Amino acid sequence: MPKVKKLPPATIQKIAAGQVVERPASVVKELIENSLDAGASKIKIDIKGDDISSISVSDNGHGMSRDDLELCYLPHTTSKISTEPDLLCINTLGFRGEALASIAAAGQLSLSSKSEADTVGAEIKVSNNQASVKDLGRPTGTTVFVNSLFSTLPARKRAQRNDKTEWRHIVETVSSFALAHSEVSFELTKDGKTVLNLPARQDPLLRVGSVLGSKYQNNLLPLVENDQLKGYLGSPRLAQKNAPYYLFVNGRPVRSPELRQLVKDIFGGLIEPRFYPFFWLNLSLPFETLDVNVNPRKDTVHFLKQNELFSEIESLIKSTLEKQNPLYEISQDYGALILRDSGARTTASDLRASTQNWQVKELGENVDVLQLHQTYLIAETASGLICVDQHAAHERILYEQFLNQFKNDLVKKHDLDKPVTLELPTVEKAALNEHQEQLASFGLEIEPFGGTTYRVTAVPHILRDRDIKELIAELLRDLSSGQKISIDSESHKVVTYLACRSAVKAGESLSQEERRKLINELIKTDNRATCPHGRPTLRELNLKELNHLFKR
Repeated sequence: MPKVKKLPPATIQKIAAGQVVERPASVVKELIENSLDAGASKIKIDIKGDDISSISVSDNGHGMSRDDLELCYLPHTTSKISTEPDLLCINTLGFRGEALASIAAAGQLSLSSKSEADTVGAEIKVSNNQASVKDLGRPTGTTVFVNSLFSTLPARKRAQRNDKTEWRHIVETVSSFALAHSEVSFELTKDGKTVLNLPARQDPLLRVGSVLGSKYQNNLLPLVENDQLKGYLGSPRLAQKNAPYYLFVNGRPVRSPELRQLVKDIFGGLIEPRFYPFFWLNLSLPFETLDVNVNPRKDTVHFLKQNELFSEIESLIKSTLEKQNPLYEISQDYGALILRDSGARTTASDLRASTQNWQVKELGENVDVLQLHQTYLIAETASGLICVDQHAAHERILYEQFLNQFKNDLVKKHDLDKPVTLELPTVEKAALNEHQEQLASFGLEIEPFGGTTYRVTAVPHILRDRDIKELIAELLRDLSSGQKISIDSESHKVVTYLACRSAVKAGESLSQEERRKLINELIKTDNRATCPHGRPTLRELNLKELNHLFKR
């Protein structure tokens, strides 16, 4: 049996580094936190190399003296806390003194800095636990260079996703901090090209538009505010199954599945049952009411008075929804409300005519199909009745048609006579860049068109009559959200996604012919019982079951 032994310091530090530095975006996160804690009003992040071989973060914060510089890279050295009681009232983003030590253990680290009190700055280079320091002329602030990340942690290096995925995580990390701190200027560059350039003291709503795009900016409901809570609620039209949400606690981006579920529950019937609303909330809470020392990534907090806090949040959100009726749509002119007639009937005139020709045989021309609440189709059968979910059924039909084409290399590309232009925010541009080849294999061709504008030039043939702009925009939003859609022919998740986005929706009115066609085409599919997500498409009740219900 192996004996218990004390690990050497170098091994201990590499274990700690593996916890703190999960991926390149972790380095960016830790360095941005240090810049914000230093009071920076301008932060520049520069990434070099397709493999993210170099990361640098510069700021104009208060900087460090030479003495501090010689200590800052050592384990558990920090200027942010001094004693154990300080852990009960943490008022900075960083506090453990692990970030720079972990980065130095995972790669090559170089820091230069100058404090406001010094006339000259200093630079320190750390590699293989060896450090060298020299004087350096530079302005007040700090610059950190990280090279050869994970060169000392080969297992972590092998565990990294592809380069485009890691770049997207960096974009998402910078975007999250930029949304949390609109008072700070953020600049993100990749190989010398500017990706984000956000001015300091930017209006929070404009910052949302700069980072996420005009669709979000123009569809936000300002939250009824108090001293502790500020933010925006997305109108119901922004709700998605994996809609993003942004939660900041004293300027710290965090995740809270419990709060996300609470907001969803408050929206209730305003959104589809499986959807979540978009929201952007900034909580300013007394430091002693929080525990931020939860995990090494510091992306979770424990609210010591969670029930009281959530009750207050619930009250403010309900008040917002009552005062700004979400049954109204927000127009492009922010703040103007346009009444949407909830009784309007959208006719799917040819039931997405781009699908294959329908053959109406099973139900017959004279069978009437009842459409219930513009969601369910009910028809008489020889043995009882059948009830069909129109959206789930059409999903199954499109899924099998598209999947069959893809499996047999028969995906037909439809070149658009008039290419559709899209304005893509930075995060979605990164998602497109990451998945562009796979999207092209499905017949979706999207190309740069200058600045933040992209152009859709071709789509799959069976989607040629869809709302292409909305379809692509939603696809890219989902690809750039927390629950990523895997693009590969084995899982068929993209086929599933496209089928879902293209199918008739609940709330669409169908003619008698369209209802019959939908049911008959569903019956022809290989797996008619469920949609691609596994939800039931139909339910059958035979006469025996009906007689039992009515005690006949």
